[in-house]
Amino acid sequence: MMSCKVLVVEDVAIAQKVAVMILESLGCSVDVADTGDQAVQKYQNSHYDMVFMDIGLPDTTGIEVTKEIRLLENGNNPTPIIALTAHNEDSYKTASFEAGMNDFIVKPLTRISAEQMLNKFT
Repeated sequence: MMSCKVLVVEDVAIAQKVAVMILESLGCSVDVADTGDQAVQKYQNSHYDMVFMDIGLPDTTGIEVTKEIRLLENGNNPTPIIALTAHNEDSYKTASFEAGMNDFIVKPLTRISAEQMLNKFT
């Protein structure tokens, strides 16, 4: 069991619930943001060991939010950010990595994929 604080950026309620359930079962404390603006606010007000970032958000994209977070960090101790998306196209992967994301999961988030990311990055 690991102890970590995770931010889940996801606008679909059922996907939020599933992610929280999985991550809490792995010993994480979890905050949820519905929008890109909320994600940036939460990120500025708290320390996270990892961020699971949905690519498609109502107000922006996870790619734009990641760029904003990377600017805030200014190169200091970058938080691992994992793309979460229903799109498996290479263009999404390329854009995610170019924005500064560390890895890429095609939805749905599973216990196995969450555990792999936590083990890899925390």
